Amino acid sequence: MLTGSFVSSLQGEPRATHDIDVVVAMNETAVRTLVDAFPPPEFYLTEDPFDQSRFSRKSVEEILGISLRVPSPEDTVLAKLKWTKESGGSGASLARWMH
Repeated sequence: MLTGSFVSSLQGEPRATHDIDVVVAMNETAVRTLVDAFPPPEFYLTEDPFDQSRFSRKSVEEILGISLRVPSPEDTVLAKLKWTKESGGSGASLARWMH
């Protein structure tokens, strides 16, 4: 499932981004392979209960002829609020996105 600024641009106000965030469901054996292939700190991997719950609410959107799995718009806003809080940022960036 695609997440982050890429999806918030699809569901809200477009903005520039330099990455694409994804949430994946995988078994524990595959996790080690993924971590080895994409080591920190260049890549960020987490087991977040919120990600697990929003994964269950994903939907399929057709974008430029490609079917993409994306979170609900509500989950996108909640994720942005969570990220703003965790990064120590203000709500100003989220307020700009929502207008």
